[in-house]
Amino acid sequence: MIPHLVQTKDWSDFKNIYGNISTNCENIFYTLHRIPIINKYYAYCPKVNPFEIDFKKLNKKLKEENVIAINFDRPDINLESKQSFDACKIFENNNCIPANKDTYPPATIVLDITDSPENLLKNFNTKHRYNINVAKRKNLVVTFDVTDEKIEEFYFLQRLTSKRQHYLIKPKSYFETMIKFFDKKGKVVLSNVYYENEPIASWIFVIENDTAYYLYGGMNESFSQLKPANILVWESILELKKRNVKILDLMGASEDLNNEKDPYYGFSIFKIRFGGKHIKYIKSYDLVLNPFLYNLFNFAQNLRWLVLKIIK
Repeated sequence: MIPHLVQTKDWSDFKNIYGNISTNCENIFYTLHRIPIINKYYAYCPKVNPFEIDFKKLNKKLKEENVIAINFDRPDINLESKQSFDACKIFENNNCIPANKDTYPPATIVLDITDSPENLLKNFNTKHRYNINVAKRKNLVVTFDVTDEKIEEFYFLQRLTSKRQHYLIKPKSYFETMIKFFDKKGKVVLSNVYYENEPIASWIFVIENDTAYYLYGGMNESFSQLKPANILVWESILELKKRNVKILDLMGASEDLNNEKDPYYGFSIFKIRFGGKHIKYIKSYDLVLNPFLYNLFNFAQNLRWLVLKIIK
């Protein structure tokens, strides 16, 4: 099974260059997060394949690293696959418990983009095809080059979106490091949309093997009537095909596409209308090495998120 982007050495190297502590045990990559005051760490391991974990070696290494617990966030196993039952059993049989918190969404939308552009368009929702034509008539321009100016424009749009939707974003230096790191490897596509030379939408895609992952994006809502997101995704698909990408993972969707109250609902419907497949993941697990500090840490984290939510 090909590992998810965030379970690769490249992603680990990027994290270390940025300033995080990213390490691995055999083929399993995770980051270490220091807990203030005490010399202990919390480990974070997203999108792991449980069939690849050597729990005996991992337990030993985590103890050496003073880790109180490791979070296996949304393992890369399709909930509706034949593997899902065995995958959950692997965690449960190795003393893992349901996680206190998920960071990754419970599902995603995945597109097979190997077909011809004509056939891909035919699979789009009628409204999406119409909106792409609206954007073309308005002469929106999509670029894919990586420069400091383009990164600045991306970050500006990301901040606009975060303020509108009330969520926290990473520092500009994080995006600069990521884009430049993967650009040197020929693995990043930075898609920027312009209306009369003004940046109005921007998304980041990172390529691993034959799959591209949509990671972050932003848009100036004042120009939403021009349908920049539609033309951005379409032109990005064409660009990714030129780079021999076969699969586009749009990274994030609600578990129930019919639940209009889900915070992911609107974006999920936007994504599924490109003709992709809705994939749900198995639940997250925690492997706890120090129950007392784990419970104390979770209490502090829950309190922190509550305060941040109030501040937002």
